[in-house]
Amino acid sequence: MRILAGEDKSWGGTLETGYRVHFGYFAQDEEISFTGDETVYDRMTRESPFDAIPEIRNILGAFLFSGDDVNKKVRILSGGEKSRLGLARMMLRPSNLLLLDEPTNHLDINSREALLNALEEFPGTIIIVSHDRFFLDSLATKVLGIENGRARTYKGNYSQYMHSKSMRESDQSNATPTNDSDYDFQTDDKKQKQREINKQQKQLSNKLQKLKREIEEKEEFVSMAELRIAQIEETLANPPSTFTALQIAKEAELHAQAQTDLEKAISDWESLCIENEDTATALERLRNS
Repeated sequence: MRILAGEDKSWGGTLETGYRVHFGYFAQDEEISFTGDETVYDRMTRESPFDAIPEIRNILGAFLFSGDDVNKKVRILSGGEKSRLGLARMMLRPSNLLLLDEPTNHLDINSREALLNALEEFPGTIIIVSHDRFFLDSLATKVLGIENGRARTYKGNYSQYMHSKSMRESDQSNATPTNDSDYDFQTDDKKQKQREINKQQKQLSNKLQKLKREIEEKEEFVSMAELRIAQIEETLANPPSTFTALQIAKEAELHAQAQTDLEKAISDWESLCIENEDTATALERLRNS
């Protein structure tokens, strides 16, 4: 990837860049330089083209920097936040080719989902090196496999590449590659159908990520609600001697409301779990189709 980006000069051979190809590069060891107390917004503005300045907040928002987050000092950002800022910076300049070297490193679930959503809208070509199988399955439409000193392209995502490779190695594949530079395991009459399946898989995978996050949030809310109810019940069982009848009645109202909120949260959690199970089943069915 460093060779493609022109960062590594210690190699031999020829590298030809296509006509009017403008690339953005995100390195695995991406470092965010900054000066003094420079904020996230300041850092973006410093190297932004003039006509891109009005879009800076939108770009930052797409990478989960919203509200007061844009005023955070760059020097105190976490590793994941620095990665998100590096990816956001890459979007400042027009490009039709993105070179991404381990872009999901240090990113949490929400950040990976935000990055995935942004890249799905990117109209150009993306070259990715990643160990994140879900990320590759969601985005990749072609895999470049380096095998026995030769490079072959495989149509499909990472899981399809691994399946095809396994079938071929066990002599169960009916297709025999005739061109080392373009090994296509999908027949022409299936390509359109496969593209549609890939799109549906991507949508379902993204939905699963979102449901997982919502389920975790509901579980946290339920835990906090149960703790709150226990505290109120303790107060009602042993009210302070200074409590008036009005204050006790107020605590009882709070208990009733907290109980209602808890029951609703549990109901929502159960619905999310059912939806999550149905979505996972649908995704598995698509992958096996």
